[in-house]
Formats: sequence, structure tokens, C-alpha cells
Amino acid sequence: MPLENPSRLTMSSTPNSTPFAMAQPTGQRQPNQAHACWLRVAGTAFGLWLVCFGLFLAVAPNFHFQPHTGDTPYGADFLQEWIGAQLVYEGDVSSLYDTNLFQSRQHDQARLGFEWTANRLFPPVYPPMHYAAFVPLALIPYRWAALIWLGFLIACALLAAYQIEKIAQHYFREKFASPARRQNLRAFIWLGLLLFPSILFSINLGQKSVIWLLILTSTWQLLLNKRDLVAGLVLGLLSLKPTLFFLLPLVLLSRGKFRFFLGASLTVLAIWGSGLCLFPAEAWLGFLREVGGSSNYPGQNGYRLDWSCNLLSLAYAVPSALQSWVKQSVCAILAIYCLLSCFERRDSNPLSPETLMVTLATTFLLSPHAYSYDLCLFLFPIFWIYSQQPRVGFTYYALLIFAIAASGSILTSFGLPILPILLMAIVFEARLRYRLETVPANPRGQNPGAVYG
Repeated sequence: MPLENPSRLTMSSTPNSTPFAMAQPTGQRQPNQAHACWLRVAGTAFGLWLVCFGLFLAVAPNFHFQPHTGDTPYGADFLQEWIGAQLVYEGDVSSLYDTNLFQSRQHDQARLGFEWTANRLFPPVYPPMHYAAFVPLALIPYRWAALIWLGFLIACALLAAYQIEKIAQHYFREKFASPARRQNLRAFIWLGLLLFPSILFSINLGQKSVIWLLILTSTWQLLLNKRDLVAGLVLGLLSLKPTLFFLLPLVLLSRGKFRFFLGASLTVLAIWGSGLCLFPAEAWLGFLREVGGSSNYPGQNGYRLDWSCNLLSLAYAVPSALQSWVKQSVCAILAIYCLLSCFERRDSNPLSPETLMVTLATTFLLSPHAYSYDLCLFLFPIFWIYSQQPRVGFTYYALLIFAIAASGSILTSFGLPILPILLMAIVFEARLRYRLETVPANPRGQNPGAVYG
């Protein structure tokens, strides 16, 4: 849902008021002009999608169809969604988490049209209703279903970029009043998003990171327009990825967003409740076994410590003699510090990009499994901050790119994963800056008179 027209928006001076205050419309476009405008927008969007789709087909190695694909299948992670959806469609849900059956399906050359390394497996790690959502694609031959999935991911990335740009332009429109500065902001957001390593990485792997990014931007757009209940309903879709969902609703609930929390709870109950009712107990027991077996990610074949973003990856990186002590002590202290950073900012704007940045960083650090391809979620608060403080936003952006690109080399040279260290630094810097900006202005503990962020 697009934000309101800038001519109808005025910034509120009250700390707890909505970011957008409605003003009376100054005029309306003629129907023909509006229709022509939408046609131009749709044509431009479709053209941009075609260009991006063509570029990904040309350069994304996991979407080059070949008879032999090596260790990674054509379509990469999408293969496990497609196989799981086929089992659901065929009514064999009870066998959905049978590892032997799942692996044999993933290496059925007659079914897929290609072969890849026989001992490799993309396991089913999502709940049954997740695979049910992919049933329409399971009705299509895998080669073409993977292309449709690629096109859908690109469309989600473009929609997310559009929403991020609108929020940045409108929320801080006074800083970018001139057309030239607006164009510069637009170019940075679009190019910065489409060329960000996590975006390219996640789409090439067939991952759903850009979908989570679109859900996040849609949620915030609704929140900024005071549609808290609908925003909660939208964010509840992220509960299909619990490792990214668990913290954000609680942080907003602590800031008084009760209608938002209600909406998120309703979606969670609808998705998971219907799944419990519709799918047999054998499927859920298999899912719980799979999740339980996946909890020790570092002990599994194929685990990438250089991709990992959580605190546990720091524990696994140190010498084994210190591993237990680090897990129980240092990681616990760091986790508590991050949680305090999320929940202490009660006098700040709960919808500010700084608040979202700290919450996302804490989510990744506390998550049992968080990889670098999901770091694209940080693009939303980073571009938002950039629209108000270009140097700060660009520094965040550059540091994330450096950490993602150099994580393997730094792990090899120093034995430490750089990504969780960077996320801890972001939490520490944001908390320090928050205290420096609020405490001096309130030496006697009085309520600050301006919204932080």
C-alpha cells in the first residue's frame, strides 16, 4: 500500500503522534491522466523486472539448467520446497520428513531432468503448511517452476525497493526537497539494494530472504499509517520463519502496540492452528524430529561458519576447551545486553529505523540459525537512516558489504566469524548513541521533548 501523497502530509511535532498527519487535498488528477500515469508506472516496473530477470538468468549459476549440476542442484534451495509440495499434493504428508524418501526424490533424474551429487541433501526444515503453499508450483515441471520462483523473488525485491524508497522519501521529505537530491536517494536505494551481496546471494540460492524483506517493509508502511492491526496480520506471515520472527512483536508490544500484537497473534494462530488441524500427527512428529536434529547446526555437514551471524557461532569458533565456558557465560551476557538494548528505548520512537536496526541485530544474534543471506533485512533501516543521515547510513551499508565479502578470509586468518561481531558493534553503537543523545538533554531524568530517530 503506497504512502499518502507528500502534498497531503505534514510532520507532527508531538512526540507520540503519528508520523504522518493528514491535510486537505489540494486537487485531484483527471481520470485519464491518472490512468496514463499508472500505465507508465506499470510499464516501467515490468520493464525493470524483465531486465533483472534476464540478468539473473545470465549470471546466476544455480539457474543455469544443465544435465549435471555438481554439488548444488538447479534452483538450489527451491528444490526442497518443490519436493515437499509434491508430497503434500500426492497426499503423502506423513512421509514428508522421511529423510531417505526426501533424498531419493531430490535425486530422481527422471523427475527433475538433471542429476547432482548423490550424497547431498536439502532437508525439509519448514512446517507442513509451508510446503502446502508451494503446491501450485509442484504442478509444474521442476525446470519451469524454478524459473517462476526466480521471477517471483525478483518481483519481491523490486517491490521492497519501491516501498523502502517511498518510506525514506516521505518520512524525511524535508531533507530531500530538491528533485536532484530525491533522484540521488532513489538511485542509491535501487542500486544499493539490487547490488547488495545478500540480495544476490539469496536469490541465487533460491532463498526467501527478499520475501521476508517485503513483509517487513509492508508491515512498517502500515504501521506508519496507523494501521496497526493490519500490520500485525502481515508480519504474522513471518512466523513461518520463527528464527526471524520471535523478537519483533515483543519489542513493539513493550512500546504499547497492542493492536499490532493482536494482529500478529491472529495470523500465527490461523497459520499454525490450521496446520495442526489439517496435517496428521505423523507429519508434525517428523517436523519436530527434523527441527531437533537441526538445532546443532555447527555439527552438521555443510554448515558454514563464515555465513553464520549468531552468538553461538562465536562460541564454536573458539578453542574447544573454552567452548562450554563461552556458551554459558559470555554468550549469555552478550544476549542479555542485546535484549536490554531492545527494550530500554521506551522514550524513543518505536517505529524509528534505529529501533528496527537494534531489534534486527538482536534477532540475528539470538537466533539459533541465522545466515548472511538474510542480512538483506537490514537494508530497510539502513536506507531509511541514509535518507536523514547519509554518512551514518552509508557507513552501515559499507560495513555490511565488507563483512559479508571478507567473512571467509577473516575466518581463515583469525579464526573468528566477523558477522556476529559486526552485529554486536551495531547494537553497542546504537545504544551508546541513544544514551548520548537522550541523557545529556535530560539531566534530571525528565521525559525528552523530541522523538529519537
